[in-house]
Amino acid sequence: MAAPAWKSLKGMRRVQAEFKHFSADIESRKFDFIQELSLAGDNLLTWQLNLHNFDNDLPGGKQLNQDLQCLHTMYDQDHIVMQIEFPKDYPHQPFFVRLVSPR
Repeated sequence: MAAPAWKSLKGMRRVQAEFKHFSADIESRKFDFIQELSLAGDNLLTWQLNLHNFDNDLPGGKQLNQDLQCLHTMYDQDHIVMQIEFPKDYPHQPFFVRLVSPR
């Protein structure tokens, strides 16, 4: 299998190509636990992910789903919000992932 064309790109072009590719995978339901992928504001270097409906066959997934049910009951939020921040010289420097909500 040949490597994707975007693998040879660097910096903003690489991030943009990966965002487009990842968005298409999400739309095709390749990742059922990702509810939404968006940019944080207009910043291509900061992505926001909403995660939910984890695999109940895995102990961690089942526990996360139970925790999200409690979160929904208490705070009306049924998903986890994460941000991915890419450096300008990506992929030479790693991206940073942080949990936004719940905290």
